[in-house]
Amino acid sequence: MASRGVTKILAYGTRPDRLVRFGLWIIASCAVAFAWAWNLSSYTVGVDLEIPLRAAERWVAGGQPYLGSAFTNLGGATQPFMYPPYALPILAPLTLLPRAAVLVPWLGLLLAVAFATCRRLGVPVRWIPAVLVWPPFAEPLIGGNVQVLLFAAFVALYWSPSGPGVCRDVADAGEPDWRIGLKAGAIMFLKVGQFQPWLHVGRWRWKAAMFALAMLGGAALVTLPLVGLDTWREWLEQLVRATNRDWRLGGFALSRMLPEIGLAVSAMACLGVLFVRTRDAGRTVGILTVIGAPSLYMFGLLFLLPALLHMRREISLVAASLVATYTYAGAWAAIVLVALVYAAASRLPVLREPAGPGWALGPPTNRSASGQRPMGAAP
Repeated sequence: MASRGVTKILAYGTRPDRLVRFGLWIIASCAVAFAWAWNLSSYTVGVDLEIPLRAAERWVAGGQPYLGSAFTNLGGATQPFMYPPYALPILAPLTLLPRAAVLVPWLGLLLAVAFATCRRLGVPVRWIPAVLVWPPFAEPLIGGNVQVLLFAAFVALYWSPSGPGVCRDVADAGEPDWRIGLKAGAIMFLKVGQFQPWLHVGRWRWKAAMFALAMLGGAALVTLPLVGLDTWREWLEQLVRATNRDWRLGGFALSRMLPEIGLAVSAMACLGVLFVRTRDAGRTVGILTVIGAPSLYMFGLLFLLPALLHMRREISLVAASLVATYTYAGAWAAIVLVALVYAAASRLPVLREPAGPGWALGPPTNRSASGQRPMGAAP
């Protein structure tokens, strides 16, 4: 009897299943509301734009953009600048403008790109606001973090513009090497720790990977007469300082929290990217990018979103709620849950979200998940 009841609840579209989903949506909404009340409501608007702009101002004035003294337990715009030196000449002209003239268009651009990214992933328009208020999206949208654009490049690399949720095969010769390389390079242009998609591209399209390296190398060479070699040395020293575990704002990368174990797991995750097939690869590469990240913050969990959209909504809501707790334990519980469920979903169709009109709660009719094509899967 008990097993029959569990089976009925798991049957997609049944009334018990819809009630479970509704309850989990309520829990997820409360978790997100708590995140907003506890942290996001007091988050400094544009802080992640202000940090690089202040660094560029110091550089223009002949000062030091990479301040070792910034590694304190203080938050806000005094946090350390971490972008590569070639970002400084790009940012310098913006320092001549009033902050509002830079901040307002920038935040508007991020919001528009976030919306378009959700559509490409297959999120229905009416549910996009629910995705954007989730902390991994909300935090960079409020703070003005460039991660929204880098994640958009990731989605553009692995999902086709031909329709919402349609995956792209990066090994398809119909996509020129320079376009694949441009997107792979863009993902790690300002956050070099996000090199895992580039590794995956290099496994299947080595010319595209070389183009990405040429793009980054070209940016470094063109700007080298302006920034100088000393600035690059200071940037490398800044990266070393960021690994200090005494820095409270250093994030929750596994290699930082558990150095001995974490470094090994991160290395295996990075190597694992080389064994990911090209069909529907974006979800797996996204998970491995999170696990293998040398530096991980809330907005880095955006790379979990494609896998969350693919798996059963009940499970993805649990994971989303764990992330919204804004705790390291909650974030890593969500990462492990997503990784395990997505790995098992290839053999257990019941773990995948069926395609159809019931994106949130499921259709009013009883439909088995086994006969449905997963959202975003190629026909």
